[in-house]
Amino acid sequence: MEGPVDLGARGKGTLQVGFRTARLEDRLREIAAEGVQAGVTAFLALAMGAWIIGMFAGERIGRVVSRIEILAADPGRFRPLRAGLGLGGDEVSRLAEAFNRMGASLKAETSRRRELEAEKQELSAMLVHDLKTPLTVIRSGITLLADLADEGGQRRHARTFELLEMSTARLQRMVEDVLQLAKLEETSSLQNLHRVDVLSLAKDCSTDFELVVADRKQKLELRLPDEAPPPVLGDSALLRRVLDNLVHNAVEHTPAGGVISIGVLRDGEGVTVSVCDSGPGVPVSARADIFRKFFQKDVKRHVGNVGLGLALCAKVVARHGGKIGIGDAKPKGARFYFTLPAAIEPSPADV
Repeated sequence: MEGPVDLGARGKGTLQVGFRTARLEDRLREIAAEGVQAGVTAFLALAMGAWIIGMFAGERIGRVVSRIEILAADPGRFRPLRAGLGLGGDEVSRLAEAFNRMGASLKAETSRRRELEAEKQELSAMLVHDLKTPLTVIRSGITLLADLADEGGQRRHARTFELLEMSTARLQRMVEDVLQLAKLEETSSLQNLHRVDVLSLAKDCSTDFELVVADRKQKLELRLPDEAPPPVLGDSALLRRVLDNLVHNAVEHTPAGGVISIGVLRDGEGVTVSVCDSGPGVPVSARADIFRKFFQKDVKRHVGNVGLGLALCAKVVARHGGKIGIGDAKPKGARFYFTLPAAIEPSPADV
């Protein structure tokens, strides 16, 4: 630093004052470095603490989320949360306790329902199986009595015997449908799989129903393609049952003089089989649920009594990897159809 100074007789001069700042500057730099280091250390400590807390809490919360997902998917697999999860906070502990109570209740209820369902299915199967023998005896007895009632080639009480035969035949079909449904629901896969010719299946079904439609003064048409569709891989007995049920429904709900048709055609990589009738058809509002068991909403006069036959059809087609549906026939009536994937041709290396 410098400034003017009056020196009296000597005149004026300049005073200069100086001191060294090197040590001060060095100290200031040391203080700054220590401050930065302390700040960085504090930041790293906070970040590390947050990471550890996040990992700890995240792991615990992840366990809770996984348990909730298991509970939602299958209450029977529920496992309670441990009391010492250390999620932190009284509220979280209360939430875990409430979750455990809810899960235990749902698990107990699910187990009880499954036990009741198993008992119900077992009882139904036993009852239905026991009905088969007396039904067969009753049906044979009705046929015998009808033959004995013939006088001079003319049957007395012909309408009564006809109603008895129709009722016992319908009841027998229902019993067989229940048994077949129970068998399908017991297993997740089909056993007797082989290549099935759908054209032969349709021809055999048409032949078997010829006398039935003739007796009802109906007409049965078989609409087949010029080129044979590919075979399908499936259980021929079950697929024939599907076709029989659909044709039987068509016969039941087609008036005298009406037409029933069985159609087969190639549909892309699969085969579509359709059964059309000229009856009243099925309301659009009921079609979404018509293949459900025991569904009767405004369709009893369209598809039978309890819908077991259609439920069986849907189950069999689904087990074959196919799709079943319903639409409108032309000019009127209902069109039931199902599509099955074609059997995969073996490669030369597999032959």
